[in-house]
Amino acid sequence: MTGGVFDDGAGGALFVAFYAQRQGARAQPVLYVARDRPSYERHAPAFQYLVASLSILPRDQQPPARAVALEDAVAGTLAAAPPPPAAPSPSAAPGVAAPAPPPAEAKAVGPSGVEDIGDEVGPRIPGGLDGLYIGPSIGISFESHRYAIFYADGVVGFEHPAGGLDGFDRGRAARKHPDAWSRYRVEGKRVIVTKYYGTQIVGQLLEDGSVRFSGIALLLPWPKATGLLLEGTYQYGSEDRSITFRRDGTFMDHGALRVVADFVDDTFREVPPGGGTYRISNNTLWLTYPDGTVLRNSFLVAQEDVNRTRPDLIAINTYELDLVR
Repeated sequence: MTGGVFDDGAGGALFVAFYAQRQGARAQPVLYVARDRPSYERHAPAFQYLVASLSILPRDQQPPARAVALEDAVAGTLAAAPPPPAAPSPSAAPGVAAPAPPPAEAKAVGPSGVEDIGDEVGPRIPGGLDGLYIGPSIGISFESHRYAIFYADGVVGFEHPAGGLDGFDRGRAARKHPDAWSRYRVEGKRVIVTKYYGTQIVGQLLEDGSVRFSGIALLLPWPKATGLLLEGTYQYGSEDRSITFRRDGTFMDHGALRVVADFVDDTFREVPPGGGTYRISNNTLWLTYPDGTVLRNSFLVAQEDVNRTRPDLIAINTYELDLVR
């Protein structure tokens, strides 16, 4: 699956995801298009459900349905809906071995305790993980990646932290998207996640701190970028969607924020003109204007760029902006 944001030729944007499955000479493409980001995100679970249900094998070769599709169980895209059948893996390229099947299926284990998740973080559990983890998907953009927010008290949310981790209300997020929030525990090198609807999935904790679950991309611990100061102008698509950051902690918006920061956490925000001061902390970009207005945004850079003042690319609320000068 891949995707991106494209100009619609009339001054607007198209949010597009493309999926294709191939089996021998047979292929099945699926295109998902939305005209705005809120609609794209709101209906994405239904698209992912459809993709998970696709199979182009002949009927007599269809694999048996699994109890829960592991990929969707981890990503939090299925709640009480009946699980789709597992789609066969796309054919491997010539000379490349097909991926091995996942070693274990999801199992029902009873109540997960997600209902009582609050905003306050409790005591650290043994081996508790902490921070934002990202699983690069086949798509190359931050919009396409998978996200996991691990808390040291044994709570994990499989969603992007809207507005950044500073000030993020996990209790509200868990009440709104209970299917995306879970309890977990660490036993040796195993990370055991119990989902809201009573399934259990087991991941492997690797030496570099990353976590691998069957059926999804490797989840990598992501740098918080706390204290990072930028120097340069970043652009989202066109010149009238750019923003300039200075190492003295000031910024000047040239139209970028009306696109990338006008809708966060299901709330429309009026973006003031001009600029002010900025601060980066815990994957969060704080923008403060002279009139006292403060905007909180998620902020990401590539792992290798976390200490660079001029990274080639930054992501604000997962929108990718390129360094242009």
